[in-house]
Amino acid sequence: MKFNLLILLILTFIIPSAFAEGVSLGATRLIYPADKSQTAIKIFNNDKKNNFLVQSWVTDKQGNKVDDFIVTPPLFVLNANTDSVLRIVYAGDKNKLPNDREELFYFNAKVIPSLSKEEQELNNSLLVSITTKIKLFIRPNDLNSEASDAAKTLACQLNGKTLQIKNTSPYYVNMVNVSINNKEVSKAETIAPFGNVSIAIKSSGSEIKYSFINDYGVQVNNNTCKL
Repeated sequence: MKFNLLILLILTFIIPSAFAEGVSLGATRLIYPADKSQTAIKIFNNDKKNNFLVQSWVTDKQGNKVDDFIVTPPLFVLNANTDSVLRIVYAGDKNKLPNDREELFYFNAKVIPSLSKEEQELNNSLLVSITTKIKLFIRPNDLNSEASDAAKTLACQLNGKTLQIKNTSPYYVNMVNVSINNKEVSKAETIAPFGNVSIAIKSSGSEIKYSFINDYGVQVNNNTCKL
C-alpha cells in the first residue's frame, strides 16, 4: 500500500503583509472605528497560476482567539490572479471596550498553497503555510486628540542607563529607530495609551530622535522626543 506523507510547516510573521509569492494584504494595520459595524481589508493573489486557501481570525494581545470577532469569509479559496475582501465584525458588547483609549487586537490570516496533481502523487510532499498578523485597533469615537498627533506628544526621561518614554495620548504609538545622539538604542517599541516603556541604554545624551508608523503604515521620520 502506498502512503503520501504531507508535512505542514507553519511560519508566523508579526507585521509583514506578504504571505507567499504573489499573495499580500492591502494594509499593514487596521483601524476599526467603534461606531462602525465593521471594517474590511483586501487580500490579493497576484500569482497567475496557483490558488491559495485563506483562513482568518482575530486574537488578543496574548495570542488567544477572540470569539467576539467574526471574520467573513473565515475560510475560502483565493483563486489565481484575483483579489477578495475580508470583513471583520465586532459582535461583542462594545460597552465592555474602553471609551477613553484604543484597544489593541491582532488580525491573523493563514495562507496555504494548493498542490498540483503531480505534487499530490509524490511521497514526502512539502506543504508550507504562512500565518501573518497585523495590528487591529478599535478606536473610540470621542477621543480628545488626533491620532496623527499622538507620537508627537511623547515625553522622554533619562535615568542613568535607562531611557523612559511615556505616551500621554489615548492612542497606541508604534516607534521605530529610537536613537540617542544618532546612536540607535531600539529598533521598535509599541507604547500603549497612557503607558510607558523603559529602554536600557549604554550611554546618555541630549538628543532623542525616533520615527513612528502612522495609520496608513507610513514611517514618519525625524521626530524629537521632549526631555
